[in-house]
Amino acid sequence: MNLLSTPIPQTRITKKKLRESKLIDIVNFRKYQYALLPNFIELFINYISSQNNNYLKCSKIEISPLINYKNFSSSELTTIAVYVNESKQEKLFFKIFIPSLVEDNFFFLNGNYYTPVIYLLDKPIVEKNKSTKIYALFNSLTIFYKNKVVSFCGVNIPFKLFFSLLYYKDTTIDDLIKKKIGYIEYETEENTLNYFNKNIRRNSINKIINYFNKLMFDDYTYNLYKTSYNMNKVNLLSVIKKALSKENDKNFVDLTEKRFVFMELILAPIIKKVASVANLAIKGFKNDIIKTDFFEIVKHFQTKLKGNFLYNSSNLLSCSQIFKASMISPFVKQPPNLSSLHNTHFKTICPITVSSDNPGEIISITSSTKVDTFGYIKTLNPFLD
Repeated sequence: MNLLSTPIPQTRITKKKLRESKLIDIVNFRKYQYALLPNFIELFINYISSQNNNYLKCSKIEISPLINYKNFSSSELTTIAVYVNESKQEKLFFKIFIPSLVEDNFFFLNGNYYTPVIYLLDKPIVEKNKSTKIYALFNSLTIFYKNKVVSFCGVNIPFKLFFSLLYYKDTTIDDLIKKKIGYIEYETEENTLNYFNKNIRRNSINKIINYFNKLMFDDYTYNLYKTSYNMNKVNLLSVIKKALSKENDKNFVDLTEKRFVFMELILAPIIKKVASVANLAIKGFKNDIIKTDFFEIVKHFQTKLKGNFLYNSSNLLSCSQIFKASMISPFVKQPPNLSSLHNTHFKTICPITVSSDNPGEIISITSSTKVDTFGYIKTLNPFLD
């Protein structure tokens, strides 16, 4: 078997398929997510373009294998070159390398075979004692109750002004705010408009709300919220309502409040670049190129993700490697304590193979576990350890 000749995935996952509750065997989860590469790329272009009158159109995506030789070690990489049409001219928008998925479950870098860990992260609304994070693929929003600020796109917006914005648009949210954060005096409409006009150059309530919605809810995030919370309407107001009415129960780790992710963390560097370009686009700047180091995603894997990614050259197809997952993201230091897991984990996580040193950091998923497109556990079948 030649592991360096695996073809690039050609599967196209349409928006309709993305919305469908497709069941995926956990062993095929990496393969399925990796096949979404062209869809993620199109999503990046459409998200940037939508911020400024649809000024960009994706004309071509070239995905091709690349074997990189360096001294006595070699790596298998995939080249992604993205071209866009602007003013009827085709331009290279960005080009980047990404580790190739070998035999559906492995990376081959610097002479080592890596089994990428699948991460088990929270649902998009994350409740903490002093804050609430509303996750989005590109621009997340965090409400800090102690500091009385709302953080969005690197800007801290005062509580009073942010909730005044919601108050004028929908007064039914008032009771939810009082329940979650206590009484708050609302700012006058004139002061609210003056603040947002000065900071984001939007001079009406509708334009301000539209500004938040455009930057928060790309197609992927929109469908993620619909799947996570069965929401009929996904926008800033409906998600804020859901966040404020959500109960915070820290007595156990509930797997129904978690989802498996793979490509979102692999593509994190380019996602960050896209968010930056989109933030400029909504302010009127029309970038026709994303400047990036070709090896940025590979370096991100080796420096940020490698610690929780396993390799085993002697037993490459080991099931104990393929079914590894982590309940701690690369940006969080403390994993959850598995002793506090709810009974939703039974028949899904193998309690025998959990790391004793850092329980929750590295766990084993039972091979019969099935998830949907967004990584939510859908079946609880008997152990097949």
